[in-house]
Amino acid sequence: MIIFNRFKFIFPLLVLAVLCACSDSNTNAPPANAAHEAVFEMTHGTDAQASLESCKVCHGADLTGNGNALSCYTCHFGPDGSRVPVGSTWIHGSLSDVDAHKAFFANRSVCNRCHEITRAFTENPAACHDCHMISHPLGELWLDKNEIGYHGEVKTANTLDCTPCHGDDYQGGFTGVGCFTCHFDENGSRDVAVLSWVHATSVTSGTHTRPTGLSTYGDVCNSCHNTNRAYNNPPTSCHDCHATHLLGAAWLLPSAHATEAIADDGVCLACHDMDTGGSGIQPACRTCHTATNPNMALGTCSSCHGIATSDGRPDGSVTPNRAEGHSRSDHRVACSECHNGFGTATAGHWYPDHTPPADVSFATGIIMTYSGGTCNGSCHGENHSNDSW
Repeated sequence: MIIFNRFKFIFPLLVLAVLCACSDSNTNAPPANAAHEAVFEMTHGTDAQASLESCKVCHGADLTGNGNALSCYTCHFGPDGSRVPVGSTWIHGSLSDVDAHKAFFANRSVCNRCHEITRAFTENPAACHDCHMISHPLGELWLDKNEIGYHGEVKTANTLDCTPCHGDDYQGGFTGVGCFTCHFDENGSRDVAVLSWVHATSVTSGTHTRPTGLSTYGDVCNSCHNTNRAYNNPPTSCHDCHATHLLGAAWLLPSAHATEAIADDGVCLACHDMDTGGSGIQPACRTCHTATNPNMALGTCSSCHGIATSDGRPDGSVTPNRAEGHSRSDHRVACSECHNGFGTATAGHWYPDHTPPADVSFATGIIMTYSGGTCNGSCHGENHSNDSW
């Protein structure tokens, strides 16, 4: 009687175990709570297509895995064994439609898991096919030049082939990021081959004068600078103005900064302010154009010297608009009579001595001297001894 009662208790458990085991419709199904044989990884597709329902007993109702039973999505893009993500237009194995194939980068672990399994049974594809797999670190470890294993060091040491992912021409390949995003060749050059300029380590190195044409490559320079600054490395952001214009006296000439500002002053105002006291890079436009905002026309002087009614001659009390003797009726002469060689087309008009009094150099035939604001001698028939300017 005791044995019978125990049997009555055990029998329902045996029935439940049978019901919970894999369905008999799957002839390759293992016993309950047992794993498939290794070779089943290569043949399971046929059984799955014959009866997905039998797979759900162990692998979950949605086939996303259950305990030690793997998900279909570990190696496929769905229970049907799809080899491309839902919505993708790329055909598996095709070498065309590269853009659609690039989208697989985020799913590379799925692709590569399947490839690894097929290779375990000497099937294709070859390991080189897994170029989608990241074979180097990302972020700071790869981009910060102060880190051990920085990508520049790896490239120099030639310990990693970059071309499978970044293209044979290093222009980006399927990743869209190439050497030329930040450099001027695949070896990390910072110099433009067609220009004579050499990348400088400081502004006093003597090689920092930008030749005409470097601004064309400003995006490349600044991409590298921005990456360096992301990891607290130089150069500072003010350095990037060199990518758009010259520095020093040459930049002050109307043929340089005025011409470019007239063409597109938005480029200037991206770094500099119109008015003084702003947060932009100094100088501001009004640092030099003290009378009014720049006239945005070549050949005009009134944003610095006087206004139209004074013929553009200085008519104020503060440099560079000090009236002094300029307003006298007998001095309506060309600027070059007294400021010979200091016209707007010369660097001396603007730089380096822009403090009062203005540089004076008399034209040929004028017998005059000038010192400390006082003229001595005669000009156009007038005696100017001890004449104050």
